Amino acid sequence: MSDSNITDSFDVPLVLEAVAWLRAAVGDRLAAARAATGGVWQLVDAIPGSGPWGIQADYAHAHEAIASWGADGGGIERRENGAHIEANAPGRIIADAEFHLGLLNLHTPQQQNILRWVDDGWRSVPFVTCSHCDLGDPYQTVWMGYPCATINHLFHAHRHLPGYRPQYAPLPATPPPGAPDER
Repeated sequence: MSDSNITDSFDVPLVLEAVAWLRAAVGDRLAAARAATGGVWQLVDAIPGSGPWGIQADYAHAHEAIASWGADGGGIERRENGAHIEANAPGRIIADAEFHLGLLNLHTPQQQNILRWVDDGWRSVPFVTCSHCDLGDPYQTVWMGYPCATINHLFHAHRHLPGYRPQYAPLPATPPPGAPDER
């Protein structure tokens, strides 16, 4: 609609596009993590033949070097970067991605029509609410729209991924304590 008062929750195609993007982006991270070397990744003091420290995968009583100081192709120079790689091992990414997909499954967009004053009269217009957070009555719902707070935070957590558009999740009015103010 052309009415400037209509919020993103009234832009049903944008809401559905945003959720499809988020589901695909999380799915891509899940697929990449599943394709990587499995097992528990550990930052260790030494990998024979690789230098003073490295990251190895430990699975089924075997070890595989993932990265190290001085590895072929340049390796990783700073141990802090190695610790970051260890913290983002495939098992952790898989767990996060599965959790985020679970939240998307719980907080699905629910389309309905509501009466809204548009231009010169009341019109039945499409509206999207959260299937979990909506109280069942679009005129009484606490959030009145989609994305709900949970999914809005999920969008923000993935805003660094390719394809993200700022229109997918309006920034909250006040950032959480300790968060940078990106308004």
